Order: sequence, then structure tokens, then C-alpha cells
Amino acid sequence: MKNINEVKNSQFAVPSFDDWKGKATQSLKGKSIEQLYTNTYEGIELKPLYTEEDVEGLPFLNDLPGQGSHLRGTKLLRTSGQAWDVSQEIDEPCPHQCNQVLKDDIDRGLTMIHLLLNDKTKRGFSLPNSNGKGLLVETIHDIEKALNNISLQHKSLMIDTHYCSLPMLSMLTAYFEKNNIALETIKGTIGMDPLAALVEDGELSMNTSQLYDVMAQLTLWGNKHSPNINTILVKGHPYHNGGASAVQELAFSLATAVEYVAEALKRGLAIDDVAQKITFSFSIGANMFMEIAKLRAARTLWTSIVKSFGGNKTSQKMNIHGRTSAFTKTSYDPYVNMLRVTTEAFAAGVGGIDSLDVSSFNEVIDRSTNFSRRIARNTQIILQEEAFISKIIDPAGGSWYIEKLTNDVAKESWELFQKVEQLGGMEQALKLNFVQQEINDVATKRQEHVHNRKHKIVGTNFYADLHEEPMTMSSLNKDEHVDTKNQLSIEKLARLQEVLEKDINNVMDVAVHYMREGLTISQFINLMKDKEATVKVNSIEKIRLTQSFEELRQTSDQYVEKYGFRPKVGLINLGSIPEHKPRADFITGFFEAGGFEIVPSHGYLSVEDAIEGTKAMNLATYVICGSNETYNKMAVAICRKLLDGTKDIKLYLAGKQEDSLTKELAEAGVSHIIDATTNCYEFLTSLHQEQEM
Repeated sequence: MKNINEVKNSQFAVPSFDDWKGKATQSLKGKSIEQLYTNTYEGIELKPLYTEEDVEGLPFLNDLPGQGSHLRGTKLLRTSGQAWDVSQEIDEPCPHQCNQVLKDDIDRGLTMIHLLLNDKTKRGFSLPNSNGKGLLVETIHDIEKALNNISLQHKSLMIDTHYCSLPMLSMLTAYFEKNNIALETIKGTIGMDPLAALVEDGELSMNTSQLYDVMAQLTLWGNKHSPNINTILVKGHPYHNGGASAVQELAFSLATAVEYVAEALKRGLAIDDVAQKITFSFSIGANMFMEIAKLRAARTLWTSIVKSFGGNKTSQKMNIHGRTSAFTKTSYDPYVNMLRVTTEAFAAGVGGIDSLDVSSFNEVIDRSTNFSRRIARNTQIILQEEAFISKIIDPAGGSWYIEKLTNDVAKESWELFQKVEQLGGMEQALKLNFVQQEINDVATKRQEHVHNRKHKIVGTNFYADLHEEPMTMSSLNKDEHVDTKNQLSIEKLARLQEVLEKDINNVMDVAVHYMREGLTISQFINLMKDKEATVKVNSIEKIRLTQSFEELRQTSDQYVEKYGFRPKVGLINLGSIPEHKPRADFITGFFEAGGFEIVPSHGYLSVEDAIEGTKAMNLATYVICGSNETYNKMAVAICRKLLDGTKDIKLYLAGKQEDSLTKELAEAGVSHIIDATTNCYEFLTSLHQEQEM
């Protein structure tokens, strides 16, 4: 027997990939090892095992944090004091209520003030399907109410101003000056992203050349007066929320940023003037490892891009704001969204974001509440303070899988980025419908996988809970009636119009002055509109993965309102529990995803018992569940006797069968055989229509 010292000094043999492959093949009982490989929506093949050989020759592996490609982050050190900003979208439209929410949330850990703007404030009008979320601002008095007694010097700001930030930035600047707040003490982002707005709305009321003029002037003004405020926002959300892959979101965001940089350089700015004024905002999806790789790849690609423009080391650092995905959230079983955002927030923290919004679990249904904001906020605070993610630089660094995946994402993103550049840039690619078609191809694949339940969504197309209590809607505050009786005079509006057209260099100074005199957001937006210069493209619709199944559930809910019960499907279970339970469970989940109530039965041991029990249910739709053996013994006879003399019953059978039995069952009256390859959504939609629901 070995003594303790011999045990300590002994070493295990290092197995090779071939050793593992041999053992894996044995476990698969002769099946091909290739079946363990998977392909992602990004066009990347994932292997079941990664080794050191997979990262040999990859670039940037030896880079240190804060240096080189910024693969490992833009900071040399990361401590609790340098953790990412805890942000939260404040979606309350009432300025007074917004102020109270901000104060409460700041006291409970909020470190970034993210004011979500109302559609009317961003666009000058409300969209037909507007949900009323977001701060409604018209005059400087609304900003004063929203930010009353809130210290901004020690908090970051995040405001997405949609296609043009001039109205909001000038109003905030007027507020800062009026309240003796030094602009240089304010940090964060008050940014515009006209191409993202074009993608979302399908049109712009100003031509992009005008918007780039404004963007360049605000960037110059910001470098001089507000060095810590970024004035350009590049959002990946419109692409992600349309169903894009991680590669597409990254590539199209980079192409957008390059277009903004190029337009700024045309207008006389230097690369270091503009690159340091850009904030990237990415959605963080459900594929945790892919999202980590996306964020790491984003930094390396942006570093290379800025370096190619001649930018300095500071300009090469990408500032990343993250937001947990809206695309992955559900309206049914909404508390599961808490688990989804936890995974997404973890990926964001590991990937190295600079600030993060964790969305409220009820965002699909309602405005955020004190409870939903608390859960969302504490999710990322726990990741910082209890999981210690914020104290580690590049936690995923060194993982052969993550390093290889990061390189693959960077490579695929760069190739797609170059395709956009070859088309003439992002705006031209949008006009040619290239971007929209690329995303639609991926979104269609995603939807197919959801519909056939290859992509499982808990609480929606899998494990649906038909007995869940609807979430109680919060008591929503009505939008305040804004006071516009002191609007700017026609003469002064004419002066501002003249400045916009002929003296853009001084537009901020004039706009700030007029904001203090009563200029409203609506007045300013309407003044900037150019009816003859409208830019139009095919918009990318904001969707969610679960929308189609949620519509089926809504149809079922309407059925309940009309008849007092849900549409029912009876199970004709054959044989003992072990014989019928696997397929009965599968069918239960299959139909409940569409809002159908399952009526179970005991395992019938004879044809006569099955007929008697089925007739006692007195339903119109049944599914036979059992083993292949019980099907061979009883299924055909049951079908013939049940359908003898009547066509009012629909019969289905669970589980794929041999061709000969399938033919017999069809002749006996089975309408369809339901198995794992059946398109669940299409099947249930058709059944809903047949039952005139």
C-alpha cells in the first residue's frame, strides 16, 4: 500500500482527444461522434469537447487586461469600486412619480440613472401601439420635477434620445446651468442613434446628412463643455429584438459605428474626438456562452477598427452598456423571467460590460413596479457582492471553449461587417434590405424551432401552467398634462430655425437659451422635421420568441370567458402506467402549450374498457397513448369502434409507428400521428380553427 507521500507525488496520465473520443464512441454504442456536434444560429459549429489544441495560434491570448486588443477588458484592475454601473430603466411617465422612483431605487443600490423616454418625447408623437411607458417630457419644468433633489455628480446618466439628441441634450444642459450644476461633473450617455431609429420606425423625418451634421456638432460641443458625457449611442437592440444572431447584432452595430465615425471625419472631427464619445448598447440573450463571447469579440474588433483610423489607446476602448433581452421574455408564467435575466446578467458580467440594465420580470405585461425593480436590481447586485464577478477581470479567460468561441464570433462578425461595407455602409445596406433579410432568415429558423418545440421555453411551449393566476396589473398613473402655455414665441422659433439651417455651429448655445425661455420638446422636434427629406426603409419588427404560442393561450382564455371552461382533449391511455405514461406526458405538454385542458384516463387493458371509458368522457377530441405493443394489440380496433357511424370525433395517436401500422390507423380513422417532429404551433392553430375558437 502506498504511503501518503507517494500518493501526493503520483500523477494521472493526461488523456488525449483520441482517448476521449474512443470512450465517447463506446458510450454512444457505435453511433457517430459527429451527432454530438451542433450548429448555432451564428453559423458556428460547437464541439462537445475543447482542448488546448483548439486555441493554438489564436490571436490576443497573451494580452493583459486593459491592454492590446482589450479581449480581457478595458481596465487593468477590477474591484468593487470599479464594478459595472447598476442601471435600471425608469419607465414611469409622470415626472413627479419618476422622481420618487429614482430616489427609492438610488437608496437601494442604483448607480446609473437610466431615464427611458416616452415615445412622444423621442419622436414628437405617440406610436399607435404605444404602451405609455417612459418619462413624458415637454418643458424644462418636467425635467426639474423628475430630477428634483437628486445628486447627479456621483451617478452616471443613460438616456436614449432616439434619432436626435439635440432637444433633450439642450434641455438637460439648460437644467444643469439653471441649477448651477457643472457640466464637467456629469458623466454617462445622452446619445442619438439615427440608424437604429430608422430600423425601428422604418423612416426618419430628417435626412441622415442633417442628423450627422447635428451629431458632429454635439460631439464637438460635448468635447468642449461636457467631456464625460457620450453623445453617440450605437444600439444592437433593434437587431436582437428582430431575431438576429449574436454575430448579426455585433456586425451591424460595428457597421453603424463606423458609419458615424466616417461621417464625423468628413465634417472635420478627428478620430479621437468621436470614438471616445460613443457608447455601445447590446442586448444580452439566453445563450450564455455565446453572449460572453460576443462581448469579448466586440472589444477586440472595435480596438482594431479604431486603430485602423489612427485612434489612440483611449479611443480604442469600447464602452459597453448591456440590457437583458426583451426578445426572450414571456407574458405567461412571467416569474420564470427572473431566472432568464439572472443567466443573461451573469453572461453580461462575465463578458465585461461597463453598465447593465436587468429588465423587470413583468416588462411584457406592465410598467415596472417596486417589487419587479427590486428583484431586477438585486439580481446584479448579488452577482457583484455575493458571487464576486465584479472583482475578477475576464472570469472566462483561459477557457479553451470560450477563447475559441470568441475567436469564431469575431471572425464571423468581421466577415458580415465587410459585406455591409462592400454594399456602401450601413444606411445603404438597410435601403437595399440586406440587413433585414439576413435577420429575417435567422428569425424564421428561431421561430421554426420554437414551433416544433426543438427550442424549449419553460411555461410557454413546454410545461405550460393553465392554472396560473393572471398577474395583477399595477395601479398606473395617468400621464400628466404638460403645461405648454408658455411655449416659445413664433419669432424666436424662426430664429432657432435659421440657426438650424445656416449656423449649426452655434445651435447648442441658442437651443439651451431658448429651453430656459419655454421651448418645448414638441416645438423643437417639429421645427427640425423636413417633410421633403424623409428617409424610408423596411423596418425590423420587434418580436418575442413566445408571441405565437401566447396568442394560442389568449384564444383559449377567450374560450373560457365564453363557455366557462377550456377546450378539452381526452387521453385514451392503453396498458399499465409504465406503458402509457411517457407518451401521455408528452401529449399533455404538447396540447397545454396551446391552452387545451387534458382529460386523463386510467390505463385501459382491453378494447371494450377503452371504448366504454372514452364514451364516458363525452369529448370531441382524443389522443391514444401507449406503447408500440399496446398499439399493435388494440389501437386499430378502438379507432374503428369509436368512429363507427360517426364523424364527430377527432382521433390522434402519440408516437411514430411503422409504415404498415400507420396506414392501418389512417384507414381506421386516425387523423394524425403526433410525435417529436410535429409542428406543435401549426397543429394546435389548425385545431383551434376547426373548433371555431
